[in-house]
Amino acid sequence: MKKRLTAGFIFVVVLVFIGSIYYVEKTPNSQLSISSSIVDANNQVMFPTENDILRAGQIYDITWFEDPNVSQVQINLMNKDTGDIDKNYNIPNTGHYSYTVPTGIKTGLYRFEIGDLKSDYFEIVNPKM
Repeated sequence: MKKRLTAGFIFVVVLVFIGSIYYVEKTPNSQLSISSSIVDANNQVMFPTENDILRAGQIYDITWFEDPNVSQVQINLMNKDTGDIDKNYNIPNTGHYSYTVPTGIKTGLYRFEIGDLKSDYFEIVNPKM
């Protein structure tokens, strides 16, 4: 009986661990994508990541690990090739922000800078540009 309980406990612990590694995130186009929630020590922006594709005109929930000692942050969207920046000032540092990708943005690689944090480069697509 004791071996059976131990095996069952280990199975539950393994399931919880696996569940903490991956989470399912619903994207605006109603498709499901699986993203890793393991945080790189150099990058604490959780969404978007390098494999994500955002679309011009869509709203996305940008997420990061907030610093409890900082009440507000500046969120910048920066183009990798041109350095162009879309700035959003004095955003409450809650760990998430609903961001609308500008409709006039060019297709390319971008990243968010949230205070001192930097996301991976991800793609933004704009079929109209």
